[in-house]
Amino acid sequence: MNSPTAVKALGADYIFKPVSTGPFKVAEFVEPADLRDKSYRELHISLNAVRREEDLESLRDILFASSGQCSVTLHVPTAAGGATVKAHSGITCAASDEVLERLRETPVVAELWLD
Repeated sequence: MNSPTAVKALGADYIFKPVSTGPFKVAEFVEPADLRDKSYRELHISLNAVRREEDLESLRDILFASSGQCSVTLHVPTAAGGATVKAHSGITCAASDEVLERLRETPVVAELWLD
């Protein structure tokens, strides 16, 4: 039987019970096909030419409504050929088929892919 351990850190006392090396608990079973969505870490979105800020509103709305495990990188066309812009760490996106389809239907999106 494990006994509780006290630790003082950052001006506070913490008491915890060390984890034994016994059996583990299964939190969920996942079908292999569903693992694909969970393995992606980055969504790349190549944009068409943006003429007005309003052109980006539908893209913004989808990204804010579908936060998930993927960071977002935008590939923006410029006169010099293009620029890559990493979105703020607070802007993430789910890798679900539904979200990707909504993004593909957005006029400002030229192409997208997952890494």
